[in-house]
Amino acid sequence: MLELAAGTGVLTANMLTAAPSAEVTATDLNEAMLALGSPRVPGAMWRQADAQRLPFPNGGFDLVVCQFGVMFIPDRIQAFTEVRRVPAPGGRSGYLTGTPVLAAVEERSDGPAVRATVVEEMAARPGPGPVTAPMTAYVFRAAA
Repeated sequence: MLELAAGTGVLTANMLTAAPSAEVTATDLNEAMLALGSPRVPGAMWRQADAQRLPFPNGGFDLVVCQFGVMFIPDRIQAFTEVRRVPAPGGRSGYLTGTPVLAAVEERSDGPAVRATVVEEMAARPGPGPVTAPMTAYVFRAAA
């Protein structure tokens, strides 16, 4: 499994918990994030990588995921081109609702059909009903 923009390793840890025998490569462009995440999740291989120019061979991963970091990628088209390149035949990647990608899909003339197909496919996998996940926000206020 390949994780892009792994940051502190929250998703990385969850992937290893869900699939303990999996090989997980966690990447981030920012070396400080790697320094923070790698000791927290030592079961993954941590590597600095630009999602727009992934240093991996074609077809090297069964799954490519990104929890949150796509919004920080300057050239998303190039990054998604790379994401399409690195999965093995039958490999998977999913990213839509709650992201800037949704706006791009909805701008297309077939956007509603694309979204409906994604929603249908995703609902078939975990089953019907809401999907929830914990999220933490840290709010800082500074004053001089």
